[in-house]
Amino acid sequence: MRHQSNFLAIFSILALLGGTFSAQAATSAYSPSADFVGTYSVPVQHELSAYAEWKLKDLKWFRNNKNISAQYQLTELLLDEGSQEMKLTGKIDEKSAFFSMSGPTAHASCTELKPDQFICLVHFQKEKLKFRNDKAFFTKTFKDANEAQKRFEVALVFSTDPIGILRIEKR
Repeated sequence: MRHQSNFLAIFSILALLGGTFSAQAATSAYSPSADFVGTYSVPVQHELSAYAEWKLKDLKWFRNNKNISAQYQLTELLLDEGSQEMKLTGKIDEKSAFFSMSGPTAHASCTELKPDQFICLVHFQKEKLKFRNDKAFFTKTFKDANEAQKRFEVALVFSTDPIGILRIEKR
């Protein structure tokens, strides 16, 4: 139930921030994402938040008129190998502050906060992912026992309720 309230709180934030969307931005054309960077974070309790955000590897962000797509690698701290590549595509309606993207493993509800700055709430299809939930991996990866434990707890939250916040912006 706590994760469901996190989901509702995040969606409410997206709705409030969506008012700054401009129709002009929706019609601009972007080339591949060399100019864009992104982060992915898992909504967690405050004491875990320092361990729940990652820079995206190999972000590819395309936007051409109404078509938009994102491709990126999620961290190995959340997903096992072979399950980390994410691909999302969608269409933008210039009359709306919101747009959706979907792909083989996820659906995202997004908004453009201001030109060249986007935020999406990503909800993954749990049955299509291989979650990283073996504590031994974290103990082996991190020398600091506290950090290993916190990272493991974030992975468990994600494996229970695989949602997250995708942020993309121009460099």
